[in-house]
Amino acid sequence: MLESFIPILPIFLIVLVNAQVYGLGLGFLFSWLGITVGSYSVFMISRTLGRKLSSYIDQRFSTKRKYQFMRKYKGNIKKSRRFFHWIEKRGFTVIFTLACLPFAPTFLVNVVSGLSEVSKRTFFIATLLGKAFMSFLVSLVGYDLFSIVQNPWKVIFTLGIFLLIWIGGKRLEMRYV
Repeated sequence: MLESFIPILPIFLIVLVNAQVYGLGLGFLFSWLGITVGSYSVFMISRTLGRKLSSYIDQRFSTKRKYQFMRKYKGNIKKSRRFFHWIEKRGFTVIFTLACLPFAPTFLVNVVSGLSEVSKRTFFIATLLGKAFMSFLVSLVGYDLFSIVQNPWKVIFTLGIFLLIWIGGKRLEMRYV
């Protein structure tokens, strides 16, 4: 959970240590729940503060000053709008895929998702499933590093689970988006 608020903490190492200390089952569970709660908390904070900041800027600056700002940063604003539109349109897949990667910038994904119009439900489900996969994969590796070399079926099993979660995510996206 702490990693969600302090982005420089290495989530990979935290999950590895949890698996070593608490075992595969509890290490995975503690990591998964902590990461998911932390990610959702950052998402909600950025959603709340982002909307307040937007309304503050609208009230604070005159139309003329806003127009000058828009002219100066027109290219960047167009790219930002396109990026947010892409996230809003493909929200589940983007968030899920990034949540599956242990070295993805989780803090940035949470903040950008909070500032976008991605629904709370979509963000929560994508993060819950993506972080489950990531936590399980890293816990499996961290629990017994030497057995992966001797038993490559664990890697194949993990990739099979990722494929099933990805297919399920695509079906959920088609159903809700």
